[in-house]
Formats: sequence, structure tokens, C-alpha cells
Amino acid sequence: MKDKGFILLLIVGIGFMFFVFNVVGKVEGDDVRTLNPIDDSAGYGDSRSQEILRHYKQDVTGTSILDLSNVPLDKAKKIWSASPTKDRIVKLFPNFNLMKDMIKLKVAPSEFRDYLLQKVNDIEEQYLAGSIDEFHAKKALSSLD
Repeated sequence: MKDKGFILLLIVGIGFMFFVFNVVGKVEGDDVRTLNPIDDSAGYGDSRSQEILRHYKQDVTGTSILDLSNVPLDKAKKIWSASPTKDRIVKLFPNFNLMKDMIKLKVAPSEFRDYLLQKVNDIEEQYLAGSIDEFHAKKALSSLD
């Protein structure tokens, strides 16, 4: 009789561990801030990804961030335009506060990051004032023109 109780307890324990490691682990693993910079399923597995990937580094928490600190502003804009980080940040539109927070998390401090944050502020002001619509705001965020 004691053996049946122990076996039942063991089965329940294994089921609980399975639930914790598989179900909860998958839910917590989809945090947008910790995704890999180059996701082949997103169409970035081509040759341009190698050029973009050179500009990513890991911060102290192991998160990949875009580092354009030693890149001239014009070239940094081109790298930004082809970057998956840009795509993820533009998808957050129209939540400008979250966009700015993500830029601070995913782009290393640099002249480009300051420029990008100022650009987002400018686009936010124009969008909230009604001088540009959603399409033009997203286009401006993507191209930085």
C-alpha cells in the first residue's frame, strides 16, 4: 500500500516538473528584449546579415544589442534600415514610450542612438499633432529621412 502512494507521489512530481520546465519556460522565453538579433525565420539569413551581425555585441546580461558607436552617422542609418532591431521597434508603433525604452535597451549608447531617440521624439510630436499619419510615421521611423 505504501508503494502505491510513493509511486503516485512520484508521478505527480514528475508531471509538475514537466509543467514547470516546458509550459512556464516557453512562456517566459518569448520576451521581446532577449530575442536573437538575427532570426533566420524572419528573412535575415542572407549575406547582408553578416554585415549587420558584425555590429551586434552582447551586454552584461547576455542580450544582443546594436553597437554603432564607431560608425559614421550616414552609415549607421543604412545599417539601422537593414537591421532586425529596427523592425522590432517599428512594430511597437504607436507606443512611443516603449519604442524609446527598447532603443535604450537594444542600441548601445552612441551619437546614432541620441539621433535616433531625437528622431522618435520628433515623429511622436508630428504624429500626435496630426501632421503625419500612421503610414508616414512608420516610414519615417524605418528610413530616418
